[in-house]
Amino acid sequence: MKKSLCMILAIVLFLAAAPCALASDGDGTPYVLVAYSTGGADSMMTKTLQEYARLVDEASGGRVRLDVTSSGLLGDGAQALAAAGTGAIDILAADTAAYAALCEPVRMLELPLVFDSAEQAVSAANGSAGASLFRGLADGGLVFLAEGSAGMRHVLTTGQPVRTAGDVAGLTLSIPDDGLCADFWTALGAVPSVTSAAELPAAGSNGAAVAADIAPLCQPSPEPEPTEAPAEGEEAPAETPVPPPTIYFSSLGYMWKGFTITVSQKTWMALPAEVQTVLQEQALAAAQYSLDTGAAADADALAAMEEAGVEVISDPSLSSFRTALGGDAYYDRYQEQTWYNKSLLTGLLAAQ
Repeated sequence: MKKSLCMILAIVLFLAAAPCALASDGDGTPYVLVAYSTGGADSMMTKTLQEYARLVDEASGGRVRLDVTSSGLLGDGAQALAAAGTGAIDILAADTAAYAALCEPVRMLELPLVFDSAEQAVSAANGSAGASLFRGLADGGLVFLAEGSAGMRHVLTTGQPVRTAGDVAGLTLSIPDDGLCADFWTALGAVPSVTSAAELPAAGSNGAAVAADIAPLCQPSPEPEPTEAPAEGEEAPAETPVPPPTIYFSSLGYMWKGFTITVSQKTWMALPAEVQTVLQEQALAAAQYSLDTGAAADADALAAMEEAGVEVISDPSLSSFRTALGGDAYYDRYQEQTWYNKSLLTGLLAAQ
């Protein structure tokens, strides 16, 4: 309770220092909206929200301005959702999984092997299937604007490449989170272990495989073992060079990670229709930005890894993974979960 009160106070103080939202009354004063990303300053989510602010300003001719902040200043996902629901935050970008508190079916967007690419995932989430998935947002006082992409998950290994499902059986695997990700690897016979995002590169350098959200995360370099200096008067023994282990990066793309941009229903209802149109259209343009920027970042990361001696496997057999899991029957394990909806999942799978 104390933590929640402190966060509410922080939001109040932040808003008190910011220009008044919805300030325009026809006298030329712009609408000023508080826009918050729960991601870090350098995250794709925050970069996309910043681009969204630029797009909205340009499309509205300066009539609508978004003041963007991020990095936990206005709380974590749950706290920010509550604040946006009351109108304390006008526009919110948060991990899609955080919105499951309001619309549980969005968890299906992050099931493994549902999408073959980030483009496919964003197209489905911003289409008719997404409209059904995000229907529950209204109960939390929010309006859906667009779904952006934080990228696909791949796998990095040291000493053993991953080209087919058979390559991961018995493999100890560091993963960034528990739940659907852990279920996937366990079903394939791997041994997953949750490791924080900050520790994943180090995990990759000491022999474990790494399941990572995006390519730039996977660029560890094995560090040389320390050697003791010879005692005084002794000659140093002849060194036998030990080649570093080969690092493999498999562009598996087995799971997609997204983020959702919403607007407070209270704010939305106070805006004129032409401003609503600008916000909606430019949110979709911002989602495309996340795809384009992510693709460019992945290409740069892959080039950097190859230059550093990492062997990039660009065509692993996704079909072998689907076969090993029993095809679409794999998802039946979730049929008792309240967030699982087979008809909605069928619509998502049809996008492949």
